[in-house]
Amino acid sequence: MVSRRTLGLAVLALVLAGDARGAGDGKEVPPAPPPSVALTVLAGRAALVQGEAVCTLTRASGRRSVRGDAYAELGPGGDLELAWPGSATLRAKGPAALEWGPPERVRALRAERLEFEVRRGNRTLALPLEWEARLTRAAISVEELATGELLIEHRGGEPVELARGSDVRLTLTSGSKLRLTGKTDAPL
Repeated sequence: MVSRRTLGLAVLALVLAGDARGAGDGKEVPPAPPPSVALTVLAGRAALVQGEAVCTLTRASGRRSVRGDAYAELGPGGDLELAWPGSATLRAKGPAALEWGPPERVRALRAERLEFEVRRGNRTLALPLEWEARLTRAAISVEELATGELLIEHRGGEPVELARGSDVRLTLTSGSKLRLTGKTDAPL
């Protein structure tokens, strides 16, 4: 059985701990650290850049936790996975160049093939040719064609919103494919 004195000391410790952090007294609380992205090189070699730090990763490097803004470049024949635990997974086949910052946005500067699955929340995938795909509980694949165009396929889930600038807006439904160019779209 807990005595009144022990219980009183425990409550006092909690109150003082809250004051030390600035909770409830109008002081600004520091922001939470950026979410972690799990990066795994499945084949080949990748360069990971964060700020001025550059490191080379291979399959032997295992899974690496990356916090904050980052850039990864994958060589030909390489295979890389980015995972936001519990919410989304992006797999890129190289050559590829990806950058990410805020947890809800990834930019593919180049990729031979991408597989992107969003299980929870919203994510935006910025693609070459100035296209963006916004996913909510959906899966897509994107392939760079020899012509420079992109072939996007909706693999399942909720409709995917595609946009190019402010003038072109499209909706891709489950099971459909679309060829994206730098100028217009051409349904397949």
